[in-house]
Amino acid sequence: DWLGIGLPEEGLACNNDETENIRSWLGQRPEIQKAVLLEGVMRCTDTEEFLVYTDRVVERLYGARLPEDFGPWCLDKALALTDVRPSAAEFLLLHAVTTGGLEAALVQQRLVGKPQLTEFLGRVSGIQPHSSAVMQPPPPYEDRAIEQQRRAEEWQHAIRAQRSMLLENRAAPRLLHQLASKYFGSFVGFQHVKGRKRIAELVGSDCELLHAVLSALQDVILREDVPDFENGCRIYGQGQIHYLGLPYLAGLAMSESAAPLEVSEWTPEERRKSAALYLTVAHADYEPAWYRRLVKQHPDAVADAQIRLAAIALRDGRNADYNLFRFAHDQSHAEVAQRACLPLLQAFPTRCRTAQFATLDQLLRAALLHADRTALEATIARKLSRKSMNPLQRAHWFAAGCLVASKTYLKSMADFAKAGRDEERVRHILALFCADGSLAPSLGDLDIPTTKLLVRLGGESVGPEAGLQSGSAIVRVTLRASALVSKLIQRLAQDPSPDAGNALQALAADENLSRWHPAIDAAINEQRVVWRDHSYRVPSLDQVLETLSGRNPSGPADLAALATELLRVIGRRFRTSNTDDWRQYWNDGNDHLPDRPKHENLCRDALLSDLRKELPQAVDAQPEGEYAGDRRADIRIACDDFQVPVEVKKNTHRDLWSAMRNQLIEHYTAEPATAGYGLYVAFWFGANLTQLPPSGRRPANPEDLEKRLLEALSAEERRRVSVCVIDVSRP
Repeated sequence: DWLGIGLPEEGLACNNDETENIRSWLGQRPEIQKAVLLEGVMRCTDTEEFLVYTDRVVERLYGARLPEDFGPWCLDKALALTDVRPSAAEFLLLHAVTTGGLEAALVQQRLVGKPQLTEFLGRVSGIQPHSSAVMQPPPPYEDRAIEQQRRAEEWQHAIRAQRSMLLENRAAPRLLHQLASKYFGSFVGFQHVKGRKRIAELVGSDCELLHAVLSALQDVILREDVPDFENGCRIYGQGQIHYLGLPYLAGLAMSESAAPLEVSEWTPEERRKSAALYLTVAHADYEPAWYRRLVKQHPDAVADAQIRLAAIALRDGRNADYNLFRFAHDQSHAEVAQRACLPLLQAFPTRCRTAQFATLDQLLRAALLHADRTALEATIARKLSRKSMNPLQRAHWFAAGCLVASKTYLKSMADFAKAGRDEERVRHILALFCADGSLAPSLGDLDIPTTKLLVRLGGESVGPEAGLQSGSAIVRVTLRASALVSKLIQRLAQDPSPDAGNALQALAADENLSRWHPAIDAAINEQRVVWRDHSYRVPSLDQVLETLSGRNPSGPADLAALATELLRVIGRRFRTSNTDDWRQYWNDGNDHLPDRPKHENLCRDALLSDLRKELPQAVDAQPEGEYAGDRRADIRIACDDFQVPVEVKKNTHRDLWSAMRNQLIEHYTAEPATAGYGLYVAFWFGANLTQLPPSGRRPANPEDLEKRLLEALSAEERRRVSVCVIDVSRP
């Protein structure tokens, strides 16, 4: 659109400094040239005047020197667009042979299985390629203006010759099609003058002729030779459009401009016919108010038309109409999608072209949002039972099955993905969950096991660095897969459930995901904060009063503070009482003097016995509390529905410096009932018995050990994890 500012309404502007600057700028940017050309061609309307419209696309390159690979690029794009946009494919093939300089014989070898392009190449093979890869600018504006004036006069003469036929609503369908094309603006997005004003420009100053043309267009809706719904579908199935289809839509548009059309007053046949014509011949940027009312008030008519037309396209190996995209992304089409997506999925061919997978994904996404789940699950089961289905299509159905019934299909999909010899199956599994670079609507249905499997499958194939690349279609697919893995990891990070945390831990332990480990580790920390905040419960007034009066704790934080304080009281008693309670942690020697520290479990039991005497009646303390991953904390202190794990270690233990993180934080405080709170207790038997730390000197006393252990925690961890070193050494 920016490049069009320098162009007059008709023809290329005269050469000047400004146009030369644009030409030079484009010449230095080959990828932008390709993007401009492709965007322009895709905006052109598929009519018999397609190649005339594309002149305006070529003008937007301002005669710049084209990329060195322009010919091969044109050929690749032509092959990709053959089934989707035949006219665009022919245009690009023409420039591959002419402007791009590719030899027709070499091109012919690439066109195997493309009969339409092969025939087109035969018609243009006599055209000689240019000697230089420069698309020549059109003739000067003055010469073009003269030529366009001559064409306008010929148009007016042809229209005047049918004035009486126009007034009697008997004009030739082909003429009406050409007039309707001008009415809508033949070049979508570039033709700024449309509607009655465009027709007025076309016929000149002859008011009677203008009246005849406008009347003829408006009255097309009354003509008996407009194809009914069945004939319209038959014509569409033949790969054609009826010459009266576009004029019929122009007539509806002109009637709508006078007063809103009451679609509820139409017959069922008129509703289906109008919907079918709109879906098959309308311009991409034209959505009339009557169609929106039809979708809202009579979705059954639109669904009938969509089912018939899309089924025909799928049967013939074509992509279905773009409106299928709206089934999953436009809430206004929800009722239409509810009626249409399952019949179309049931009719989807078992063997299809690769280009049709995009249509399959649109239908599956729509069905996941709007269809009856039981019926959808039955459809998926029937499809996957067909042995003749292409493996790549099977990948899409497996992905949908995991969203509908993950317990049924998760293992089968994992085995199917591993059975593939390359990464193509994985890319097709992931395709359902990607929608134009963003997460598809269906992702809301993903459970934790499916999310974990998708991260594993995608993460083994692509790394996070793929998001930094761009370029070819394969790279864009890789980029989408990389973005999907990132968003799935983030989805787990935002899930407050323990299962999400366990899934992230399992992914972090997978060596095949080493490229993703930094992102997964960050997600683990984020998820812990999320579920801790989620599990927090504001204490009731009664609980607050209980706490303030020194009775029962109100939550995990209060319970952890109470337990820590009581353990410190017990520790101080060991050093100040005259009962030598510290002896119960030692084995006596022959002379009844302390010989060596007791086993760790015996030390724990002795401490637990003392702790129980101090705890309020409502608080329970038990040895070996069970936590995630079948792991057991040394002590579990619980009250009501919350608890605090306690990990106990002697200063002689080899895991003294690692157990606080690897056991207490990694596993025990991950339990939702703990809200992340935990206690780490170390028994001090003397400096000479203390395990050496990973770095630095050996602690000289209990206070030094406690300080060193606290320094190993982050600020957030110190807020929830308490460290208590109990001195049981011989005085």
